[in-house]
Amino acid sequence: MTVLPLRLKLTLWFVTLFAAIYMGLIGVVWFIGRSSQNRLLDEALITVARGVGTLLVDIEGDFSNLDLGPYQPVDREFSLLAVRDGNGVVVASDLRVDTGALPPLPPPDKEHTITRINGESARNLVGRAIQTRLVTYRVASRDGAVHYIDLARATEFGRRQRQLFSDIIFIAGLGGVFSSALAAWFLVGRATTPFERLAEIARRVGPESETRFPSGSSGREIERLQTELNEALGRLEEGYRVRQRFLANVAHDLKTPISVMLTQSQVLEPEAASIDEFRQYHKSMIEELRRLRGIIEGILALSRASQGEALLRRTQVPVNTLITQSALRCKAQADAANVRIKVSPHDGDEARELFGDFDLLCTMLDNVIRNAIRFSPARETVHLEAEIADGRARLTVRDHGPGIPEEYLDRIFERFIQVPDEDGKVRGGTGLGLAIAKTVAAAHGGTIEGRNRRRGGCAFTISLPLSASAPATRTASAGV
Repeated sequence: MTVLPLRLKLTLWFVTLFAAIYMGLIGVVWFIGRSSQNRLLDEALITVARGVGTLLVDIEGDFSNLDLGPYQPVDREFSLLAVRDGNGVVVASDLRVDTGALPPLPPPDKEHTITRINGESARNLVGRAIQTRLVTYRVASRDGAVHYIDLARATEFGRRQRQLFSDIIFIAGLGGVFSSALAAWFLVGRATTPFERLAEIARRVGPESETRFPSGSSGREIERLQTELNEALGRLEEGYRVRQRFLANVAHDLKTPISVMLTQSQVLEPEAASIDEFRQYHKSMIEELRRLRGIIEGILALSRASQGEALLRRTQVPVNTLITQSALRCKAQADAANVRIKVSPHDGDEARELFGDFDLLCTMLDNVIRNAIRFSPARETVHLEAEIADGRARLTVRDHGPGIPEEYLDRIFERFIQVPDEDGKVRGGTGLGLAIAKTVAAAHGGTIEGRNRRRGGCAFTISLPLSASAPATRTASAGV
């Protein structure tokens, strides 16, 4: 299917709209003009009949031995056909008129009647088969006798006027369509030129391009579009740079354990190495492989949660089991950082459960806890609490770190965003932890929010719906 250019399409729409409006107006004018013309014709016919009747009364007195020749109107469109008495008997007539074709007399309560005739009736009365309007007009003679005058008017003049009107309308219509097409082509061309320029600039936009749409005087709407496109390009460029940094970070994090294992493998001499060296090598290998697995699992978890795969492997997950398992999984990192994890599980009358993917939920909570451990000073405590309220589980992770800089509060859950410490340095990671947490929470119908605490540190609260409603209860404390 051929797609018409926008300029041509808009021009055709404009011409079509003009033609529709023009034809509608012509129809209305035609109807009103035709009615007005018929009314004017009838008024003129009655006026002439009244004048002829006045002459007959004033000059003839009575209508006996009447000759109609001298009383024929000067205008040849009008013809005095006959004069009839009150009983309809013809007392005088034009010799060319078939009096048997005359119309009936008007009712006694009417002064006149107008009859439209054509075809054979017109031929019998006016000698030509043309459209004719005939008035039968009542006249009272001096002696009070009632007579009727039959006066006809050919409507050839009206037909010629209508034909002339039609010709004018047709010519004006063609001129109007042609003029509207030219005007539309010109105006639409001016309106679409900025879009063509935008399209030309857009063709030059690339991943590493810094092309911007220039502001001009093309109108407020176009300038607004240019501004929006520039802002969109800015966001795309920022996203491209962030992803480049992410790839660089991932490559670095993947390269580091691989480099460590490769170096240790090259340095270690199997024939001369001691048992302790082999054990140290084995331990280091396991740690680096776990590190690799953590990076890959984080990326896969984000992909699974983003694509809705969390909905495919849902089970009943007890709230207390979730926070206990996450605390145990993060204990090694906490011990290495000399940080303590304090768990406050839900202490209700019965176990409360979530309905979701256990692995993803653990990954979600692990990332929040590990983030708190990373920014906690040594010998501080990371608090993990579970609370049930209004049919939802609220999992809160609190630390005593430096808090979140104000400029990052609204961006900490974006992918690849890494918050620097007080010295402006980034403490490892790929910037995916909190993004994974938010994505997993959303996939389970929950939310996550972070805020700075008044006494230092920050708190992250995850709210998830329970598989069944539960009343609000207190919490109890336990240490890990």
